[in-house]
Amino acid sequence: MDRFLSFFGEHPFSVIFTNIFSVVFSGVIFWLCFEVSDDPTQEIFNILLVIIGALIGWALGMFFAPYSENEAARFSSIGQAVSAFASGYVISKLDRFLEATMFQESEPITIVWVRFGLMFCSLLLVMLTVFSNRAYFRANNNKPSPD
Repeated sequence: MDRFLSFFGEHPFSVIFTNIFSVVFSGVIFWLCFEVSDDPTQEIFNILLVIIGALIGWALGMFFAPYSENEAARFSSIGQAVSAFASGYVISKLDRFLEATMFQESEPITIVWVRFGLMFCSLLLVMLTVFSNRAYFRANNNKPSPD
C-alpha cells in the first residue's frame, strides 16, 4: 500500500475514480455528438462545441488548482483580466445572444439546448478531471516545483 500511495499521493481513489469516470463520460458525450444529429456537418459542429467546452474546462481546472504560489499569482492576474472583459462586455451582450440563438418565437430550440448541454458537460467534466488530478495526484517523488 505504501508504494501505491507513493505513486498516487494521499488520495489515490479520488484520482483513480475521477479518471475512470472521465473516460466513461467522455465516451458518452462523444456518442451523444453523433446520436443527436444525422447530418455529418452537424456531427462535426457538435464535436467542435465539445472540444471548445473541454478547452475552457481545462483552463478553469488549472485556474482552480494551481501548483505553486507563482502559478497562482499568474492565474490570478489572467483571471482578473478575463473577468473584467466578461463582466463588462460579454454579460451585456449575453441576453440578446441567448434570445436570438436559443429561442424562436418564445419557444426553445431543442438542438441548440442539446448542444449547449454537450458543451457544458464537456466543460464540467474536463474541469473536474484537471482539478482532481492537479489537486490530489501528488506523488511523493513528483512534487511540483516551486517555480
